Amino acid sequence: MPGHKGGHDENCTIRTRRKLIDAGLAAPESVLSLERVAARYAVAITPDLADLIDRADPNDPIARQFVPDIAELATTPTSADPIGDNVHSPVEGIVHPLSGSRAAQAGECLRGLLPLLFPPRRWSDPAGRC
Repeated sequence: MPGHKGGHDENCTIRTRRKLIDAGLAAPESVLSLERVAARYAVAITPDLADLIDRADPNDPIARQFVPDIAELATTPTSADPIGDNVHSPVEGIVHPLSGSRAAQAGECLRGLLPLLFPPRRWSDPAGRC
């Protein structure tokens, strides 16, 4: 892609286990675990991001963030609700902020700013249907 820093082609984004292994971001023996993680989570590592990963460091922070790891599939009794929101939910999947909490106060401030940051747009139908 012309003008793209690093000169990488956008189509070179690493999305498959084969590309992860070929790029040196995963060991060949990890094929089965990569398949399991990729079946659940999307994998996409741009060439520029891949260039930042220190392949000699097994604890490279960028690799730990982006390269699939079988540990992502591990669950614990608390992983379904890691911060304890479910006990405050009147209906499954909904958590109401507590009045006086920092989250509620921040929400009130943001509510006034959102229309300024993201003004409503009028969408038109090019076919003239609406």
